Amino acid sequence: MKNLITTELKKYILLKRVLIAFLFVISIFIIQIFTVSATTASPYTLSIAERGSFHNIQEEIKRIKTITFSQTVIDENFKDEYVKEYKRFVDKNILDKESLMENAKNFNMGYEELYKERYDIQESGLIFSENIKYSQQMSLFFDKYAAIYNKEHMLEQCIKATKHMDENYLTQKQIEDLTSIIQKHMSKPYIQGYHLGFDYLIGNLQFLPFTLGLLLIICFYGMFGREKARKTDTLILTSKFGKNEYIKSKMITIWIVASIAWLTFQIVNIIGCWFMFGLDGALVSVYSDSFISPYGLNYIQYYGILLIVSYFGTLLFSLLVCISSQLLKSIPTLCLGIIFVITTGWLINSCGNVGLSLFNKLMLLLPTQMMSANTFLSEYISIQISNWNLRLPILYSIVLIIGIPLSGYILYRITKNRQIKN
Repeated sequence: MKNLITTELKKYILLKRVLIAFLFVISIFIIQIFTVSATTASPYTLSIAERGSFHNIQEEIKRIKTITFSQTVIDENFKDEYVKEYKRFVDKNILDKESLMENAKNFNMGYEELYKERYDIQESGLIFSENIKYSQQMSLFFDKYAAIYNKEHMLEQCIKATKHMDENYLTQKQIEDLTSIIQKHMSKPYIQGYHLGFDYLIGNLQFLPFTLGLLLIICFYGMFGREKARKTDTLILTSKFGKNEYIKSKMITIWIVASIAWLTFQIVNIIGCWFMFGLDGALVSVYSDSFISPYGLNYIQYYGILLIVSYFGTLLFSLLVCISSQLLKSIPTLCLGIIFVITTGWLINSCGNVGLSLFNKLMLLLPTQMMSANTFLSEYISIQISNWNLRLPILYSIVLIIGIPLSGYILYRITKNRQIKN
């Protein structure tokens, strides 16, 4: 068995073209870490315009850290400290009476009304000078205010985030399901703070179909197709030794190559994000576009689940490429695989007031989407079939639990049928 696996690796993996492909795609992946914004919609995400030299990025990260706080439990003590701190800040920096009267008049308010609401941060634009309004301290106050608001309006915000302004409204059953999920997690500690590194660590997974996926296609497109074209697989399968070990060695080789390639990309991603942004905020509660994740996860839990989905999605993708290689010739498999990645590998998520259509929800179940793992746990996505309401994590589990063994069995049977029957 060991010799057969070694032979498979030498014939299809340890080749110059595979090495070139690996160096190319891993270079592209590394470039993405340095040049592309994360996709988890964090308020701390660096925009492309803020990118530049390594020094500029580090300076921007330092600035971001001054306008936010490290991971902290958002509770009544946090709220009380915020209120006291902000009141002291207002009393020290509020404009004089004449300026307040002028601002109140410009916004059709009375002076007494404005002065009474001076401790409401929403009125900060009327009670402070320009320098104070746009200071780092005010940014930090707004960050704390947003964390408190999110904690107090978690249920309302999650439903609002998923009840989109188009044909993709949640059904009543889905709203009830979402409400029950959130209520289970309301008693959990809610933690917020700086987590830029984890934003990029998760966001960079979206590039796996176009890097890792293409590499796996290069590795596997000829593994079955070439031997089928030469009919060497038929001869091997007919031999006493070959019919028992040949298919097993192929399967093990697929698993080894896919696993090592996937692990390599994850290690590069972790090292790159740690080096560039740090990996602070592992215990921060997951949220997207200022809306709390309905599943009550922190970032290290979220990332761990995404890795599991990504790994098994990679295995499923590899098996499908090999099935194609067995059914088709090598070049058609190569072309079909590239087209499949290009057309289905793009990140699918809901943006603004545009929800996910049923077609997009089904697209999320493709192995290319699972390989990138998407951000499927940061928001509530489900498909309702009659009285059955299937959440996306459940659908992912069903597809992977059925898809991987079924794909492996199909590949085994197709290859086994190449054997000449005596």
